[in-house]
Amino acid sequence: MRALVVFYSRTGNTKGVAELIAQELRSDLEELVDKAGRKGFLGYLKAGRDAIRKKSTELESLRHWVGDYDMIFVGTPVWASQPAPAVRTFLESQDLSGKKVALFCTMAAQGEESTFAAMKALLGGAEVAGLLAIAMKKEEGRVVEKVSQWVAQWKGHS
Repeated sequence: MRALVVFYSRTGNTKGVAELIAQELRSDLEELVDKAGRKGFLGYLKAGRDAIRKKSTELESLRHWVGDYDMIFVGTPVWASQPAPAVRTFLESQDLSGKKVALFCTMAAQGEESTFAAMKALLGGAEVAGLLAIAMKKEEGRVVEKVSQWVAQWKGHS
């Protein structure tokens, strides 16, 4: 199984989880780069506003082509109980039909249900292979263990 881990991260939390997944599976890693400025406090406000409005954004070109992979892992921070606009844009722009897709998110405390529902609605004909939500503050010391347990189901297939 060829796997690709695709993620967007504004503060580094989702990036850390994505890197752990990619390391465990020895898979390729694709960071989504949002052309909109989302750094600092104003970026934080803009990010939340755009997520609430379910807006897409413009992304830098991808380095990997999803058609080359059997399984795609897609990760996002939870913003106002929604996926980041960069992840929304990625899911809207890719044909993932026939692929297995595992979704993961990082958050302060909650919002994973509506985030996953929004992501699933954008998947088209893809099969949802798994879900992983990590509340960063609550599970701070358990992130590596939780990721390792989650990806174990795919390790023998990569």
